[in-house]
Amino acid sequence: MTTRKPWSRDELAQLEAMLADGLTQPQIAEKLGRTRNSVRAKCEYIGLKSGRGCHWRAKDPAMVAEIRDIIEECIDFRGMPGIQITRHLNALGYEVSNAWVHKQITAMGPHMRQWAKQNASRAIALKSKLASQHRPRTADGSWERRTA
Repeated sequence: MTTRKPWSRDELAQLEAMLADGLTQPQIAEKLGRTRNSVRAKCEYIGLKSGRGCHWRAKDPAMVAEIRDIIEECIDFRGMPGIQITRHLNALGYEVSNAWVHKQITAMGPHMRQWAKQNASRAIALKSKLASQHRPRTADGSWERRTA
């Protein structure tokens, strides 16, 4: 098992420069001495998305603002947790990862992050409640065993 090596500022600058020059993921990985997965993950984390093939391009700032508005609506009015927001955005045609959505929620401030956590807690509680309705407990409080 290989150990993870943190990205230096110099490597991040080189990564962005190589992306701007149109280098492919394998080319960048080879030049930086990293794996393709490491390059792909870092691109996704810092807000770059895949284009055709292995090329990467930055998300348009106007699109990021639009996505943040949708994220805010999902948290405030729809009561969605992070994973549902990611699924909703992907269904709308935005190519985003769950990590990127959580990064945007964090950047939107502590109140937004807190509301998203509360939404996730509510979703978990509701799921648990629904599960307990379908599988009754015995007199001692344990789950009733299902028989096939």
